[in-house]
Amino acid sequence: WWAARHVDVVTGARVTAVDTAARVATLTDADGTERTIAWDELVLATGSTAFVPPTEGLYAGTPGPDASLAEGVVAFRTVDDSSRIVEAAESASTAVVLGGGLLGLEAARGLLARGVEVTIVHPQDFPMDRQLDVDGGAVLTRVVRGIGARLVLGQLVTARHPARDGEPAHVVLSDGSAVAADLVVGAAGVRPRTDLAVAMGLDVDRAVVVDDRLATSVPHVHAIGECSQHRGEVPGLVQPGWDQARVLADVLTGADADATYEGTSVLTRLKAHDIDLASMGTVD
Repeated sequence: WWAARHVDVVTGARVTAVDTAARVATLTDADGTERTIAWDELVLATGSTAFVPPTEGLYAGTPGPDASLAEGVVAFRTVDDSSRIVEAAESASTAVVLGGGLLGLEAARGLLARGVEVTIVHPQDFPMDRQLDVDGGAVLTRVVRGIGARLVLGQLVTARHPARDGEPAHVVLSDGSAVAADLVVGAAGVRPRTDLAVAMGLDVDRAVVVDDRLATSVPHVHAIGECSQHRGEVPGLVQPGWDQARVLADVLTGADADATYEGTSVLTRLKAHDIDLASMGTVD
């Protein structure tokens, strides 16, 4: 498919450096071998990683974007993460999900279907607070509790303790109470991948800042998807990335010299069994 469309695909390598003046990128293979590739236009589509808060007991070592999570803690972001959660659910009887957004609710519903007792901890007053108003949030709260999940609102997990000395694994909430947790699932949001952009000297706020033509602060460098920030917004869904890609393709190929990205109409669907929810528009 790629070859028929004259697209060269390089796998098993990372772009580790970019010279924006010479328009050259350095690729590093898994064995450490380096090579360079020249470019006329560069597009960053580095996406994001799951954000797991630097809470005591969640990491195997020092917390950080590339640090390993502790045993019994899984971030929910990729297909591989889904497989790890399913595997962990086979031996877990209790789980705590960090975050009551889309992914958190979907993870919770999947665990409930596997017979796991689930507690969702969300720091706001109702779940999916980015997509719903107060009334909608109240309805969703009733529905989530109605399918068997425990929903703890307005609190954070301040620590996690593995099982030891006959005491079961558990997390500690900000009010000091403990909740049993053989498994902890992190669904507390994402962190845009901006390390390369920062090293290149691009304008980075929460993500790589782009204009309506998806251009960054450096000529001939562009960014789309969850690593980009357009008009102050960082996309957290896939549709804005597709829309931005279409606009940028028109810009770079000259198919539409006046193409601009004006934003994406917000339509959110919660894909969880027994919860039929769609949210449209902007929440004020």
